[in-house]
Amino acid sequence: MELVTIVNSYLNLFRFFGICVQTPGMSYYTKIFSYSASILSVIYVIPLAPILYFQTKPTKTTEIVDYIQCVCIYFTHLVLTIETLFTRNSQLRFWYYVKKIEGLYLNNIEDVTNAYGQFKRPVFQKILILIALSIVLEGYLVVNYIVYKDQTKAVVYTIMPWFLNIYSVMAGRARHMSHILAIEILKMHIEIFNNSLIRLNRKFKKSQLKLDTTTMIEELNFIKFRHTFIWELCKSVNSCYICSQFVNIFVNFFQITCVSFYVYHMFANGSFAYAFPTMLLAIAVAIHIFVLLRTCENLQFESQKSAHLVHDILQTSNENKNDLIRNCLVNISLQIHHEKISIGFGRLFTLNATFMTMMVATITTYLVIFIQLLKPT
Repeated sequence: MELVTIVNSYLNLFRFFGICVQTPGMSYYTKIFSYSASILSVIYVIPLAPILYFQTKPTKTTEIVDYIQCVCIYFTHLVLTIETLFTRNSQLRFWYYVKKIEGLYLNNIEDVTNAYGQFKRPVFQKILILIALSIVLEGYLVVNYIVYKDQTKAVVYTIMPWFLNIYSVMAGRARHMSHILAIEILKMHIEIFNNSLIRLNRKFKKSQLKLDTTTMIEELNFIKFRHTFIWELCKSVNSCYICSQFVNIFVNFFQITCVSFYVYHMFANGSFAYAFPTMLLAIAVAIHIFVLLRTCENLQFESQKSAHLVHDILQTSNENKNDLIRNCLVNISLQIHHEKISIGFGRLFTLNATFMTMMVATITTYLVIFIQLLKPT
């Protein structure tokens, strides 16, 4: 079962937003669609900042903040498009190592087939929910402004900027979803790897006969190669998303800051009708970041299980493990210790629960400041 075929519908969705996803065996028409969408995205994004400036001519504080936020969104779209155009080798290397890992499971190919069969449904549901959430919240925001504003002004100040921005906004969220898809593929292969370790441990525990040393060494070598290729998968993911996700998440935090400012400004001016729909913008951004960080945390948790499983095999005492087998297990343990599987945020730190805690602390700080500002003097 080809993994590229399973996820091809998601990849075409990402390509629509200018994310030039490269896969082995791409058809001629897919290549044209992918490169055309990316090049057109670059051409579309570059003039947006001056167009929006001459259309809105921001002078007030809220207008200036809104304009800066839009420019950041355009810049994010530009960065992720250019990055995907120039990371072709890293993307193809990712699929190359996926194929190499599959080749090491020829004797247990049903494990890979079953994992691939169970992979599509939950990932499809996760991406579909994120897309639906974005469409519903963005649509509700526009309808709300049309209802509560003069219709002519709403078309000029709300609908037109929304049509200019929505493609770039959805491109940034699609980048999160493509990252989630790559991490889920990596996590799935770690789960298959851990299942092979569990089977090996059972083999040592229940076997009372002397196992063939040559066969066991060969199986342990397969395990070493599998983890090396999984580690290479992780390196490819990090290299493909090093710039775009750094900018994307940074802009997401800036958006949350802007929304906090907008909500305070609306409460201060008595515009309570606009406060709730404006908060929805932060909810959409926060949910995408939360799902991404939760996926990274699950990946790291699954990768940490590998070291514990190898340790359990080492602790299993029976006559089947001679010194040569023990040395191979020790080497695998050291390899897992040094080849750590984690998703990086740029080259600064790891995307996991610690980063999630920082995000929650930042949002909480915004809320505390907001509440303090609302207190009567």
